[in-house]
Amino acid sequence: MQTGTAHYEAGRYEESYKQFLEAGSHDHAEALHYLGRHHDFGQGVSQDFSLAADYYRRAHQLGFARSTNNLGLLYLEGRGVPKDPEKAITLFAEAADKDVPQASYNLGTIYENRKNHEIARGHFRKAALEGHTAAQVTIGKYLISGTGGPQDFQEGRRFTRMAAEEGEVIAQYNMGLIHANGWGVDKSSQAAFEWHSKAAAQGHVDAQYTVANHYYHGDGTRKDFQKAAQWYQRAAAKGHKVAKHNMGILYRNGQGVAQHPRLAFRWFRQAAEDEYGPAQYMVGVSYLRGAGVVRDLKRAQRWCQRAEGNGVREAAQCISDARNELARLARPRPNREGRQPDKQSDLADWLTAAAAVIGGIALMDALTDDAPSTVPSGSCADKARQRIGACEIETDYSTCTASGCDNKITCYDSQDGGDGDQCVGFWERLATYSGGGETGTVYCDTDNPDNYDEDIDNLIAEMCR
Repeated sequence: MQTGTAHYEAGRYEESYKQFLEAGSHDHAEALHYLGRHHDFGQGVSQDFSLAADYYRRAHQLGFARSTNNLGLLYLEGRGVPKDPEKAITLFAEAADKDVPQASYNLGTIYENRKNHEIARGHFRKAALEGHTAAQVTIGKYLISGTGGPQDFQEGRRFTRMAAEEGEVIAQYNMGLIHANGWGVDKSSQAAFEWHSKAAAQGHVDAQYTVANHYYHGDGTRKDFQKAAQWYQRAAAKGHKVAKHNMGILYRNGQGVAQHPRLAFRWFRQAAEDEYGPAQYMVGVSYLRGAGVVRDLKRAQRWCQRAEGNGVREAAQCISDARNELARLARPRPNREGRQPDKQSDLADWLTAAAAVIGGIALMDALTDDAPSTVPSGSCADKARQRIGACEIETDYSTCTASGCDNKITCYDSQDGGDGDQCVGFWERLATYSGGGETGTVYCDTDNPDNYDEDIDNLIAEMCR
């Protein structure tokens, strides 16, 4: 048994299995338990829940309480045995009476799922007192919120701190909330920042976002926009939509990062696609004003309508402004010869000529919205589109080069605000196009091919500015 345990703890499961088989043949209860674990988790042998149940049952009959708990889990989930939640409860209760904390926690979870929080609270408390960290986190939340019984900030903080000091990341984050809100302690932004920083360092996404807020507002620590940007980026990389939106704010304002309207728009767009209303509003306003993206009144109207649907009241003015501007642009206007362009291609020619005269950008998809633009042959836009079509940018995420392409590819490192020496898996590459006397930049969003036409239109417009 001792030899088997040494192999097991070292991860040498084939060797440990042989030793446990020998000990198990003499009805050694703990060896039978470990044989059950080998088959339960496929450690050194094929995963076989029926065999796992057999070994757990033999150990349970010999009074080994941890096997009683594990057999209960198989009945709860119907793995290797018929699904039977009531039998699982009986087995968990038997194991809990023998001070198996995981069994008490399992009972708490079952009753919590059944909305019987009073009974769940008792089981969670028992498991917590026996050192079960997940139970300590849960009973801490029950006591602070008054779930299943009286509210008790002091006890809730005590159990939460037990788990936090053992390195439990959720408990560390919750300790930050306790100090930030003054639950059972005096409010302390500094203590909140310290606990949130511990959780953030372990990768807790909400803690990373919260630490960024601490730095941004100078709450509990000195104000530092650069560190705020770094932590927002980390949270955004894990999908935190508000962090993505806040990165847009930083790039729009030039706080902690170089002011960059295009990057601001890209961050807003990512958060907007996650259905975050304020970011949808910023995307709409960006299209309305042409901030970081080619002005597009129809897209402005659509994004602001989505923002309004998500409760952003300010979006109503954006919708009204876009609608009024579209109506103004739709009024008949004579061309240079006093006649109206009656074909889309004529209008495209007219807009291109006007843009060349006033130094503006021709909105070639003014009528077609997302449809491909019609451009005059030989125009700047025509030449640009041909040049781009001959060199589609498809860089691998692990490199910053584009084989077989004359364009110079550079990369923006969104993880730590570095100098562009890395490519980041989810992020757009910054590609600089040089040729024919025209220059421009485009963000190649290959993770979302639906944006490809829009990206190319933006590139052409900037090249021909």
